[in-house]
Amino acid sequence: GFCGFSEDVIALYYDAKEQERGTLSDDLVAAFKSAEIPEASLSNFGWMFHGSEMTGEHKESNLKFLAALKPYLTPDARVDILACELVAGETGMKVFKELEQESGINLAASTDLTGNKSAGGNWILETDGVNVKTTYFTDAIDGFSETLLGYALHRKLQMKARRGRRH
Repeated sequence: GFCGFSEDVIALYYDAKEQERGTLSDDLVAAFKSAEIPEASLSNFGWMFHGSEMTGEHKESNLKFLAALKPYLTPDARVDILACELVAGETGMKVFKELEQESGINLAASTDLTGNKSAGGNWILETDGVNVKTTYFTDAIDGFSETLLGYALHRKLQMKARRGRRH
């Protein structure tokens, strides 16, 4: 599993299957209120994406999510999109820049694999040159032996295998 969050990091988990309900933005605000996170208090926010390059398919829901998040961010905050190769191609970079411009939020993303060096990754988000390892994790993250893309694919395969056993 995923481990090694710094003690000042609040990890909120969201079941991607529930995103179909279209309530991610409302759920985010409810989680922040439940955790008593005051508005204008977050200087960094890590948003873990499962998948790779942005296509724009979910642009409207992403903008809705960012709009719900924005009141909780400090004016100079950065939202780090934790995913592999999110802006590796022309389309991904175009969608990324549109999201950044339309949301009015500084976003950071990666052009290559994000994760363990031995799996071919690194923790640098190249759009802003930031090292998210030092922002969100302790050295325990070194025990995470995959990249985020590999982790997401592995979890998908596990879910498929689990569903297959139930039938």
